[in-house]
This record gives sequence, C-alpha cells and structure tokens, in this order.
Amino acid sequence: MASKDANTSVLTRKSIKIVVELMWEHYQPAIAKYMFLPYCLYLIIINYISGSLIGNYLESMKLMRLPETRSQDIEDDLNRERAIGFILTILAFIFLICFASLEAKQLRIDGPISYFNDVWNICDCTSICLNLSVIFMFFACLVANEEKVSFTVIHAIAAFACFLMWLKIFYWCRLFSSLAYYVKLIQ
Repeated sequence: MASKDANTSVLTRKSIKIVVELMWEHYQPAIAKYMFLPYCLYLIIINYISGSLIGNYLESMKLMRLPETRSQDIEDDLNRERAIGFILTILAFIFLICFASLEAKQLRIDGPISYFNDVWNICDCTSICLNLSVIFMFFACLVANEEKVSFTVIHAIAAFACFLMWLKIFYWCRLFSSLAYYVKLIQ
C-alpha cells in the first residue's frame, strides 16, 4: 500500500523500519517455532545419521559377516541400528520434502534467475540434493542389509551436507536480534 501512495516521503527509512518491527514482533515467534526449530531437528537427525549411525551400522554389518566375530550382541546392535536407521531416514526424508517444497515455492515465485542470484538459495538447493543423496544411499544399505555404497563415499557426501546445513543455521541466527548484527557483519 505504501509503495502505491503518491507521496514518496511515506517510504522513508524510519517508517519502513517501524512497519517491519511491528510485523516482525508478530511473525518472529511463528518463524522460530515452525521453521527454525524443525530445521534444527532436521539438522540433528542428519548429523546423527551422518556422524554415527551410518558408520556403526556398516561396521556391525561387517562384523556379522566374519564368523570369528559373530555374536548375539553384535546381531542385536545391528538390528537396533537398522530399526533406528529406518525411522530416522524416513523422518529426515519427511523434513527434506518440507524444506524442499519451501525452496520450490520460492523458486516459482522469484523465477530462476532471481532465485539463483542469491548465494543462500544455491546453498539451500545444494544442501537438499546432498541430503537426499545421503538418505537414499543409507536407505539402500538398510534395505539390502549390505554395503551397497562405500562408507567413505557416503561419509564424504554427508560431511558436505552437514557443513551446508550448519551454514544455514548460521544464516538462521539472523532471526534473533542479538545475533543478527553479527551475522550481517560476517556476511
């Protein structure tokens, strides 16, 4: 409404700042609750899958294949890690779909040229692709109950995926006024 006003003095820096602050008080809690916290949970799941679960599962699988190290404890660990792996990969995939749909909506609204001019959007798309790769590679190992993709390949891709997600958390820190200045300064 303000941009259509004939008086351009309405669009002063101070008036825009007041409008944004009033709107921000309303939207910030919702953004934190429905976007930031789910993203943090998604990050934790991807980090756990990448950092611990994949390695433990594939190592337990290798130990089960050797007759001299085969035991009931290792088999129990393998079954537990497999069940946890199925649950977490499904959860991670659900979160991935949610965040990918937000990116797709933004791409549709902004158009490809404008969308890909922002470095953060490129980071988001790359992160989504890498996370999808990690989820599918690990899920293939879980379903086949064998190492379909090399652990080093999964681990390398997962490391980049986690790094990009942590960069996004840094970007999300702009949500909090006490950190926003520092994020902007580092950018």
